[in-house]
Amino acid sequence: MPAKHTPKVLGEAPDIVLPPFTVDIWENDQDIVRLRCHFTPEMRVVWDKGVDAFIAGDWMMAREQFNLVLTMTEQKDGPSKLLLSKIESFNCIAPPDWSGHRCLY
Repeated sequence: MPAKHTPKVLGEAPDIVLPPFTVDIWENDQDIVRLRCHFTPEMRVVWDKGVDAFIAGDWMMAREQFNLVLTMTEQKDGPSKLLLSKIESFNCIAPPDWSGHRCLY
């Protein structure tokens, strides 16, 4: 469902009301569905293995999986590229204080 907005006086920001987030967004939001259409179930299995390895701190395995995703997507998967750049910036070794996630800011 698209966001609804209430126009106000020229120059004022509209009130934007978004529907509550649910996991159904991955299947029902047409923009997200279009963004994901190139990703096959086979690619998803490889991606999930990479993410699991990344979180667990097994960055050599994660690197292998994300590189496989890139091969499967003709080098077009942005999330794999992003995580590979992080992994490679640490020479494929998770930092000693790795807690399974990274700060985005």
